[in-house]
Amino acid sequence: MSSLSPSTAIFIFMGEEHIVPNIQKPTLLSLQDTAATIFGILCSKSDIILSINNTEIINDNLSSFFPSAHDIPIEVNIKGGVKMSVPGPPPRLIVGNLFDVMPDRFTNMFKLFQSYTPLMRLQFFSRVSFLTNDPMIAEVLAKESEYFSKRIIDALAEITPIAGDGLFTSNMD
Repeated sequence: MSSLSPSTAIFIFMGEEHIVPNIQKPTLLSLQDTAATIFGILCSKSDIILSINNTEIINDNLSSFFPSAHDIPIEVNIKGGVKMSVPGPPPRLIVGNLFDVMPDRFTNMFKLFQSYTPLMRLQFFSRVSFLTNDPMIAEVLAKESEYFSKRIIDALAEITPIAGDGLFTSNMD
């Protein structure tokens, strides 16, 4: 590892190692953002814990690790551990979570997001939906990528010749 340049960092998360070159003037937030991006971590950046030699990196001690951190791997962890499934209220038979949301859907959704996480799973009848109230998670999920691809539903396909290509009337091409 000593052959790495001073601006290179090694991130390790769940046994996966990733080398990131050209880290300049690192801040705790930029390191957390880098870790979230390279490992596809969907959580609040403040929930990403970075440590070197079992010492948590915080803003106060960041300068003591850099520029020498290129010799030591940065361990990435998540507060509360990694969740392999998206949390949400248990669905009822047939109707799913309809009665968890209705009749006052705005108040009830607010309460559900407080009870669960910024990313939540709800089921309405046979359709499963994933909802978020975190703009950073929404940005990751809404980008046309491996997580999301845009496609026109039949009703909108009929008006595309009239309306032209737009936000709701164009495929991801």
